[in-house]
Amino acid sequence: MIKKLIRKVFRALAQAPLIGRPVRMAAALYRIAALAERTGRLNGELQNANSVTGTPEADRDNLLASLPVTVRKLRRDVDALQARLAQLEKHQG
Repeated sequence: MIKKLIRKVFRALAQAPLIGRPVRMAAALYRIAALAERTGRLNGELQNANSVTGTPEADRDNLLASLPVTVRKLRRDVDALQARLAQLEKHQG
């Protein structure tokens, strides 16, 4: 509610002849700062995601146990295919 009121006041001031330009510049600087903050948070989340993908094997099992059933089933299928591939390579080689 207050945020809407502030926006309404700033829009009215932005149209004023003498102070319009400085008000618009201040609003632009505020938007740039908010965008920089969101971008910084996104970068932090991406780094967290990268640290999860780089976990050792012991942590991988804990991570897999916390995933939904469908993803765990897919992981089991991939493991079974890798085991079968290794078995076939051993048999041919």
